Amino acid sequence: MVEHDEFWISLFKQLKIDGHYSGSFIDKSLVQFCFMEIVQKELDDIFKVWNYHRIRPTQYTTNGRPCILYNAPELFDTHDCLILVRDYEVSACFEKCVCHKIPCDQEIYQLANLYIAENSLKKPTDAYEALNLYMFLRNLFQMDL
Repeated sequence: MVEHDEFWISLFKQLKIDGHYSGSFIDKSLVQFCFMEIVQKELDDIFKVWNYHRIRPTQYTTNGRPCILYNAPELFDTHDCLILVRDYEVSACFEKCVCHKIPCDQEIYQLANLYIAENSLKKPTDAYEALNLYMFLRNLFQMDL
């Protein structure tokens, strides 16, 4: 799983080295637009696997799996540290969070989707498609400036 983060770090570093990422508002928004869903899906997949891996014993912890340690703490001579949160508190947090609605600035998002539709493109499904889309959209945005 560590290799995945190295892949993303290398990919984004190379974009910058090659002069295809300046850190501008548009570049940041386009990276979010093109890559966010793919990175999030990968993180979700890692999360699923990670919760079921075996933790090796140390002098401070027992062995087990995170999902079992969390759901049945009494099996490991500990207690449940869960803090209950009311539904309205979760809703209030969700309303403040814009990241669950769109991955980037709203105007960039709308314009990028317009460019995709005008050019009969599709949303990327992997890192390389996302990279191609990023380069394509970046060129279009730069031409419009």
